[in-house]
Amino acid sequence: MSPCTGAVSRIWYVATYGNDEAGSGHTDLPFRYPTKALFEAWPGDRIFLKTGAYPGACGSQQRTHTVRAAGAAI
Repeated sequence: MSPCTGAVSRIWYVATYGNDEAGSGHTDLPFRYPTKALFEAWPGDRIFLKTGAYPGACGSQQRTHTVRAAGAAI
């Protein structure tokens, strides 16, 4: 659950063909960079990376995020 009472955790997608400005983070409109998904995510949300290379550092001050490869067993 997200920090808001009654809220459901969300799933965010990132892909090399995504767009951080126009993308919504959903499977059909993914973000481009993991850092955008980390910025949007609340504790309890899940972030899936679609196939591709994501160069550069990616970090978060929060330790409550889950980042996985898209298609991986949950």
